[in-house]
Amino acid sequence: KWFQDGQSDDTMIQSWQFPSWLANPLTPLEFFEVQKSVSPDAVYRQEYGAEFISDSGSVFTGVDDCPKLPVRIKNSIQGGTSLVHAYRLPGHAYFIGADFARLNDFSVFTVIDSATGEVVREDRCNTIAWAIQVTHLKSISEEYGNALVVADVTGLGDPIVELLGSQGVPVDPVRFATLQIKEALISKLALAIQYKRIKLLDDTMVRDELRSFVYTRTESGQLR
Repeated sequence: KWFQDGQSDDTMIQSWQFPSWLANPLTPLEFFEVQKSVSPDAVYRQEYGAEFISDSGSVFTGVDDCPKLPVRIKNSIQGGTSLVHAYRLPGHAYFIGADFARLNDFSVFTVIDSATGEVVREDRCNTIAWAIQVTHLKSISEEYGNALVVADVTGLGDPIVELLGSQGVPVDPVRFATLQIKEALISKLALAIQYKRIKLLDDTMVRDELRSFVYTRTESGQLR
């Protein structure tokens, strides 16, 4: 509001808008280039570009420009669908992001080629027992060379980790104990999409979900 007051015809109140690289001439421009490469677009524009970002907006910019990988195989699985771009390639390492369903939501298992950044497979299922989901996840891991499963176990606790371990599935459990942890992971994905470091499946549902993921502004003015 104070900034807007300073833009009025009242000569007693004035306000200016300068990006940090003009307001701080002693700061090397290289610093801002680094910050741009490690900050999501909206965050960089607000924190360093002195732009007023709307109270809400899409977290992931550039979704439509992100490289699209064709879905070559579409299979029906118990409780859902499996979309496959490619199966395991010799010499390639893979990891699997596992987001387990809560209530009526879908569990999603996403396989990524760590060398190319390609999402090579995505399986979705719901309304099936934990044990069945874990067994299915085990089979995916084995198909991709015993790929490490990075599992969101927030709210699920140790039982799901123990169940995965009992099946011989290599697992790295992730718990969103703080908002900062979640924001850091989302920022990494936002940067990967923004700079085309990740290649997504050419699937409407996936892209619509990314577009619908929005940030909001807190009372302190920060983006969340």
